[in-house]
Amino acid sequence: MLSLSIWFCSLIIRAFDQLIKTQNDYTMKKFILYILLSQLMFFACKKSEVDPLFPASANQRTTDIINKYKKILVGAEFGWKATYYPDGGTQGGYSFYLRFDDQGTVLMFSDLAYFSAADYFQTTYQVKAQQAPSLVFDTYSYLHLLVDPDPNVWGGETGKGFYADQELSIKSATADSVVLVGNVNKTQMLLTRMTREETVSVGNGQLYNILAGSYEYIYGSGKFLSIVFPKGESVDININMNSKIFSAYYVNNNFLNTITSAYSFTTQGIHFKSPVSILGYTFQDMYWDSVQQLYYLTVNGTRINLKQNTRPSLPFRLSIGTLFSGVNFDPTLATQDPVYTKMYNDIQSSIRALSTTPPTRELSRVGFYFGTDGTLMGLALRYTRSTSIFEGIIYYQITSDSRGYYTFQRLGTNGINGAVEQGAQPLINILENDTFTFDYDPTNGQLAILKSLNRAFSMKGIIE
Repeated sequence: MLSLSIWFCSLIIRAFDQLIKTQNDYTMKKFILYILLSQLMFFACKKSEVDPLFPASANQRTTDIINKYKKILVGAEFGWKATYYPDGGTQGGYSFYLRFDDQGTVLMFSDLAYFSAADYFQTTYQVKAQQAPSLVFDTYSYLHLLVDPDPNVWGGETGKGFYADQELSIKSATADSVVLVGNVNKTQMLLTRMTREETVSVGNGQLYNILAGSYEYIYGSGKFLSIVFPKGESVDININMNSKIFSAYYVNNNFLNTITSAYSFTTQGIHFKSPVSILGYTFQDMYWDSVQQLYYLTVNGTRINLKQNTRPSLPFRLSIGTLFSGVNFDPTLATQDPVYTKMYNDIQSSIRALSTTPPTRELSRVGFYFGTDGTLMGLALRYTRSTSIFEGIIYYQITSDSRGYYTFQRLGTNGINGAVEQGAQPLINILENDTFTFDYDPTNGQLAILKSLNRAFSMKGIIE
């Protein structure tokens, strides 16, 4: 700007110089030159007055937003209920009930387990600047059980846990809800402001009661669950309290349809990550009836109680690996084939005798595990040695034909001890060389029966 002014002034001076020369007036020339130089100095020294883009510094703006978010968290008088979905919900869903104070302390309940639903955990938190303003649970808590990389702590993957986060960016926040996303694993977390009634309910043990009642309802009876919709459509369901995944199975137009959703427990029952749509019916919650001790849902204003059944609607071949994940061939079942019971006892004695160094190996369980597509099976041989429990597995490819006949082709082994495999050889030989029928027990749909077509041999097991 200054150089441009000097250039402009020099032009004017030259012009006046020419004019004055024509008049031969030195005094006039000097007077005009002074005027121009004073004006040039005025413009060169005058400061530019530009309004700043922001009214405060970057550090001050960050401090202000952090204080705003902390005020929102603390301002919920009765706390927040949180839904928490590690790895986008593939690792299940969880609920947390949180109450923040302005001293950096947070009280926490959770549906992780009975103990976390019954008793609060006092821990600490921060709202701080990281990649973005973040809520950080900075000391160990119920939430950290999902983050812990040691599988012995809560069963997560080694080094990864459940792909969960303890530090979450705040994406938006109002007095009624806060949306967060994990800084590392993108865990989705939504805080919703709680009412007085909800806080009192959690404190009085309602979350614990829901978990305890649900476990007894889902697993205690040993029965299968289903939803029967208003037009009579029956859908088999599985509510897995370990994985926190809900699954629904039904046949439509001769095809098996599978619907899954992560879920979390609330003080009213079960809440799904997203609305579940089955055969044109949509719902996002199942409610616990504490009087009748059962779950129900509502569709189009109609209450539908879940049903407990002694046998699923799905054919057995479609249930393998979907509706159930395994079979426990208990030799003590009242209707067990005596041939199998004798074989089990003989195998148990052989394994004990083959244990050449103490303590001896004691067979405790024979079972099948199934892959999720129903084509892979593991023969699991569980045994104890002193107080330690071990399990060796032989993997098989499952093949079935249109007649419902099954064969098993060995694929490999995992962790099986040589003495255990040798002792179990009589059963292994039958599985690898015979053809079988495999179906629900005609007299008890909660049992499966594997029956050889080549010899007088069958084995019954409890469906799991």
